[in-house]
Amino acid sequence: MSLVATELPPAPPVDAPVAQTILIVEDQPEVLQLLADALEMLGYRVLTAGGPTQGLALGDQHSNEIDLVLTDVVMPEMNGHEFVHRLTVRYPSLRVLYVSGHGADTLRPLGVPVNGPAILKKPFTIDSLLERVTSALEVPAPRMDPIGPDGRVGDAR
Repeated sequence: MSLVATELPPAPPVDAPVAQTILIVEDQPEVLQLLADALEMLGYRVLTAGGPTQGLALGDQHSNEIDLVLTDVVMPEMNGHEFVHRLTVRYPSLRVLYVSGHGADTLRPLGVPVNGPAILKKPFTIDSLLERVTSALEVPAPRMDPIGPDGRVGDAR
């Protein structure tokens, strides 16, 4: 995957408001690092997971801190849609942005949006990454009681 780099804005000032937190789940280490670096430079707090299992663990550890889950779609352990389903069953108020270089023939059967604001297609620019992240964060989060790892409804955070 190649990203077309654009000039990044300067880091936010020290007295800036608390940054929103993004959980990135991506199985390709170089893409994970690139996404993390770009989002941190744009002022976001970033949690990184090299795959869905690690992403689920981080989701449990930081559930009430995560504002957005940014996940790859095609990964070895489970696909991004299955990962999101498992995480949002526990924490239904999470916002999600899928990232994929695959076309509609691959995405549709997985239940992933093919077009629209919930999908960022690879390759992408820093500007398009920022636009999609900003858009995803502007959508009001669903307000529902999470289901804890024990299966009980209530604030499992």
